[in-house]
Amino acid sequence: MMSSFNAAVAERIAAITAATGPYYQLTMVLMGAFAALHLAVAVTRYVTGSRQIADLAETIVYLALVMALFVTYGLIVDVVTRAPYGIATIIQQAALGSDDLFAPMSYLYKVLDNIAFETDTSFWNLLGLVEDGIQWMTIMLVFLAVQLVYVVAIAYATVFPIIYLFALKIVGYLAIPFLLAGPLRFIFEGWLRQICATVLFVILAQGVMVANVLLIAHAFEIPWGATVEETVIRGTFSFLLLLAALVLGPIAIFQAQRVAAQWASAASLGTGAAQIARAVFTRGVLK
Repeated sequence: MMSSFNAAVAERIAAITAATGPYYQLTMVLMGAFAALHLAVAVTRYVTGSRQIADLAETIVYLALVMALFVTYGLIVDVVTRAPYGIATIIQQAALGSDDLFAPMSYLYKVLDNIAFETDTSFWNLLGLVEDGIQWMTIMLVFLAVQLVYVVAIAYATVFPIIYLFALKIVGYLAIPFLLAGPLRFIFEGWLRQICATVLFVILAQGVMVANVLLIAHAFEIPWGATVEETVIRGTFSFLLLLAALVLGPIAIFQAQRVAAQWASAASLGTGAAQIARAVFTRGVLK
């Protein structure tokens, strides 16, 4: 299911960014204008003696690298965005035996849809209930609210990266020309941070989803698979364990996004190997 969905998304992106389409032509005009201005300024400074021949050569090399990035962008971004899904598939295949990245979300939905409760006396005593009917309704409303947050979180972890990467792939064509726009380089750098954070989030979020599946499947003895039978939650401990799983699941998912954003922050991209890669395309040749 995931592979066919990704194929459909790739087809739409190809249609939007086709060389004969207006969007690609717009980015080509923008790229050509920035490149011409960038080169004209460099040549002017060389002619007036404010720059050496080595500076002019460096500018030409930089311009060639940016142009090469623009021309090969489709291939590069396709590899970069496919890689995390490949890693996530390997993790899930090893843990669950399935390569469908939509499968954990589908399984967890079915589990929540087929849960039934069987209460006991200790449950009521533990919560200090005075009026059983009113308190039970309150507990169920709280549980439904927690369940809703959990459902939204697992959908977010699965679907959000696909939608956001779709937008980032398209915007990338517009971001690259700003590497030649001096102070406006921050537009490309911001795009780069966003795509790095989303790529990392794909891997982390899928790991969290797999962990959620394993926790639910083993804690409540619900077999992993396409078919999920009705599951009866009996006793206080089981209820609290389920509630804890539903609370901690969304926390882990949104924590994964926060960690991914931190790893892809400006400070992180400015250190180590990332600094080298970033310098190739974002170093200002002209001051």
